[in-house]
Amino acid sequence: MEPPVRIIQSLCTGCELCVNACPQHVLQMTADISRLAGKVARVANPDMCTGCAQCEDACPDFCIRVTAVVV
Repeated sequence: MEPPVRIIQSLCTGCELCVNACPQHVLQMTADISRLAGKVARVANPDMCTGCAQCEDACPDFCIRVTAVVV
């Protein structure tokens, strides 16, 4: 089963807005020296995602997609 939240890594600028917006701590930053910011967002705890899409709304680069969570 695919995680409810996906990050298009090639579009992520490492701003951390998505990480700060997520109330469930699903996302975290990871080092990536190839990026200007030196970091990129990743899905760390996909099972914690409730599908609220606050991370998607916070992302200025449109690199996060949240699909419906089936309970």
